[in-house]
Amino acid sequence: MVAETCFEYFQRYRRQTHVTPKSYLSFISGYKTIYDSKRSEIGRMAERMNTGLMKLIEATESVNELSRELAVKEKELYVASMKADKVEKDSLHLPGIRFTHSVVVVVVVVVVVVVVVIFKWV
Repeated sequence: MVAETCFEYFQRYRRQTHVTPKSYLSFISGYKTIYDSKRSEIGRMAERMNTGLMKLIEATESVNELSRELAVKEKELYVASMKADKVEKDSLHLPGIRFTHSVVVVVVVVVVVVVVVIFKWV
């Protein structure tokens, strides 16, 4: 094969080539250089891929944790919504005014205190 390539080179460029130990060692050295550069390039790409995979794993863990937190918050929201509905049902409705039972109790207490104070002064 080397002889055929040398003959083709001679036919094309009219120059003789010979394979010597020095040219063979030069070829091996060039091959090693290319091999090392390609190996380091593939190593960098593999490192980047591993970094990307680690980020994906972290993102998956974060999404799972947030999903669990969301489920808890949805339960809390449901409970708060039920309490709000109960307060709304328990509220006293007057035309244009809405009082809850606790507000009515506070108003009654204030009225009683005012009446007691007025009669005490009299």
